[in-house]
Parts: sequence; structure tokens; C-alpha cells
Amino acid sequence: MNNSEEYRHQCEVRVYLRERSLHGKEHLRKLLRNPKLESRLHKLTEDIWEQWQGGNRGEAGVWISKKSSLEQQELDIFV
Repeated sequence: MNNSEEYRHQCEVRVYLRERSLHGKEHLRKLLRNPKLESRLHKLTEDIWEQWQGGNRGEAGVWISKKSSLEQQELDIFV
């Protein structure tokens, strides 16, 4: 992905994270059934899951890198 496409994708993922936070998992599932998403659904669901697991709930500008997420999991072992 180029930078503008990557940024657009991250914004889209945050929108879906916020929707899940506000309206629940079933609402998110309904949104993701949109046929227009078919070509990018795999990447979207992968990043939505990864961001959710990392604690991202769709706050503006927040993107949890894979590295920081892994580092946090390692720290959680010791807490």
C-alpha cells in the first residue's frame, strides 16, 4: 500500500473499531457483509482484529503497530 492508501485503510479500520465499540460485534459483522468490501475484506478484518486485540477502539489518529502490540503482550506477562 502506498502512504495515502495506507492512511485511508487505517481510517477505515478506525471507523469499524468505533462502530464495534459503540454498537457491538454483531453490528460490525453486519457492516462487513457489504458486498462492496469484498475485494479488501480479508485485510480489513485482519487489521480490525489486530487493532482490537491491541486495545484500539477507534480513537482518531490511533494506530497500534504490530511491534508495540507484541511488546505490550510481553510486558503483560510480567504484570
